[in-house]
Amino acid sequence: MTKAGSPKPRASLRRALRIKPDFAEAHDNLGSTLHDLGRLYEAEASYRRALEIKPDYVEAHNNLGSTLQNLGRHSEAEASYCRALEIKPDFADALNNLAVLLYAQGKSIAALNIIKTIPADQRNGTSQKHLR
Repeated sequence: MTKAGSPKPRASLRRALRIKPDFAEAHDNLGSTLHDLGRLYEAEASYRRALEIKPDYVEAHNNLGSTLQNLGRHSEAEASYCRALEIKPDFADALNNLAVLLYAQGKSIAALNIIKTIPADQRNGTSQKHLR
């Protein structure tokens, strides 16, 4: 089994992008691979390219938010999560990520209100922990 961060999947994604440079999903997947490798600025660029191609790509907005959050750019991360939720209000990944971000910023009431809107089976471990 090949790991996402190994050269083989990265090479496959880059090859796909050479063939079809406007393939938003490949840019998003490359961003996720780069994020996992800790190459956050490159991941950010890949997500932003995916969003240039497909502005309403909810997963790319959420993934960009996660990368921005890891870079300490919290207001930009919040904006990315909120944009994902404008497109798909019940997107559990973005709801979880936004709640965790708000909680980390000391906005616990806002975070808890968001967590309560997420079906219990779709809450991630971090957001679920904050309900206790």
